[in-house]
Amino acid sequence: MKSLRKFLLCLLLALFFIQLGNHFWPDATLVLGRRIDYLSPTVHLFDLVIIALFSINFPLLWSRSWFKSTSLIFFAVWVVMLVFSQFPQVIFFSGLRWLLMLLLLTVIIVTHPNLRWLQQIAAVCVICAVLLALTQFLGQHSVGGWMYWLGERSYTVASSQIAHLIVSNRLLVRPYATFSHPNVLGGVLVTLLPLFLFFTSKTRSEFLLIQAARVFTVFGIILSFSRAAWFVGTLIIVFSILQLYKTKKSLIFILLVIFGLFIYEELSLGQLVRLTEFGSKSVAERQLLAQNALRLITKQPLTGYGFGHFIPLLPMMSVPPFLLQPVHSVYLLAAVEVGLLATAALVLLLFRLLWRLRQLRNHALFWSISAILLLGLVDHYFWSTPQPLGLATLLIGLGLAETKPSALQ
Repeated sequence: MKSLRKFLLCLLLALFFIQLGNHFWPDATLVLGRRIDYLSPTVHLFDLVIIALFSINFPLLWSRSWFKSTSLIFFAVWVVMLVFSQFPQVIFFSGLRWLLMLLLLTVIIVTHPNLRWLQQIAAVCVICAVLLALTQFLGQHSVGGWMYWLGERSYTVASSQIAHLIVSNRLLVRPYATFSHPNVLGGVLVTLLPLFLFFTSKTRSEFLLIQAARVFTVFGIILSFSRAAWFVGTLIIVFSILQLYKTKKSLIFILLVIFGLFIYEELSLGQLVRLTEFGSKSVAERQLLAQNALRLITKQPLTGYGFGHFIPLLPMMSVPPFLLQPVHSVYLLAAVEVGLLATAALVLLLFRLLWRLRQLRNHALFWSISAILLLGLVDHYFWSTPQPLGLATLLIGLGLAETKPSALQ
């Protein structure tokens, strides 16, 4: 049983790098007659692994009183949402996703998997993902073939609704790897970066694998052209050097390296300035979504509207043309869906978890979870997209398993 549990956990982590799944399109996914992929109930391959993990660990979970009480609270909240919701189908399908995340979180807490071998599995996955992203960027199109079955999006530089950038007056497409957007690729890599930076190798093979993962992760973050990933990644690297070497000389050195890379980049490509200057359209869209989120929050601040309700409510809050996508902030999106009270409680619990991890000097999980919280300020994918949501749940579960609060014994 132990070997099966280990195999399933390794498989689960690997599958978080794959979008393979079956989408369903009930009426609940239609907003103004348009299919909204964020509302589409999807059975991913990693969902089946989560169910398998829960099934083999159910007797262990059922023996924990906190599991029973947590499950009861979740189902009670879910039922209340279904009864009072404007869009009960949306609540039901979105609630299934959160139920899976609850099952995953509880399984990780009670099984307390070995972080060390999960770090090594993550290293292999990151190297493969970055190699795929590099191939896409050099070819300026998706690789195709069997990669399609791993969740690679089919596109070329001429495709619409694709993330582009301009380098030396040339239009280029940003690489997706097997994720839904280059920003998600960058965010996932930044989140996993601390697992490699704070890994202590015991064998030569481990050393080579983790060194390769460090290089590929940093390269992949750069290649994603995600401003948020660049900023948070740089922050993590600087603080990791300070924590590892505890000397001001290291900080001076890394700042000089960053400054040197900035000068080189500006002289050669000149892309950073363009990337750090939001286009007026992008700024206007983000502001509009944030304003709509704040309007919704002020009308129902304490309880929220229910799982998945932000996009269906947008037509009631704005005028055409409608921008049917989540607001670019995990915190605003959470406040709309579950209310300010639940959002504040979740944030406080995560900060308490960070405090405990810092006390235990678990720098890897401390900075991985910190990256999730920082990236959540400017994007929504750790709440709205199954792949990064599952990865975030796994990391938070590992953090809770490491700290082992007395209530979870």
